[in-house]
Amino acid sequence: MEKLEEIIDVLDQMKSIIRFVHLGDIPEDDLKIDFWAELDLASADVYGILTRYRDVKSSKKVKKEEIDFLVSERLKNLKDLSAKINLEDYPHMEINFLVISHTIKLLETYYKLIDENNMD
Repeated sequence: MEKLEEIIDVLDQMKSIIRFVHLGDIPEDDLKIDFWAELDLASADVYGILTRYRDVKSSKKVKKEEIDFLVSERLKNLKDLSAKINLEDYPHMEINFLVISHTIKLLETYYKLIDENNMD
C-alpha cells in the first residue's frame, strides 16, 4: 500500500506538470508533425485519466482498456516516432515526451499493483 501511495503522490505532481507544460510550436516536417500530434493526443489522454482519480477507490473509474491503450498505442507510437527524430532539436517536445512516457509507465505500474492486490 505504501508504494501505491507514493505513486499517487508522483502522479499528482505529474498532473500539475502536464497541465502547465507547453508542447512548443508545431514543426514543419511531416514526421515531426506526426510526433507533435501524437504527443498532444497522449498528453490529453493522460491528463484526462489523471483528473479522474483521487485515491485507489476512485481510480477504478479508469478502465484497464484505457491504460492498455496508452501503453500499446500511444507510448508505442511515441517511441517509434521519437526514434526517427532528433528530439534534442525540439526541447519542448523532448521534455513533453519524457514527462508523458514516464507518466504512462507510472500509470501502468499503478494499475498493475491495484490488480495484484485485488483492490476495489
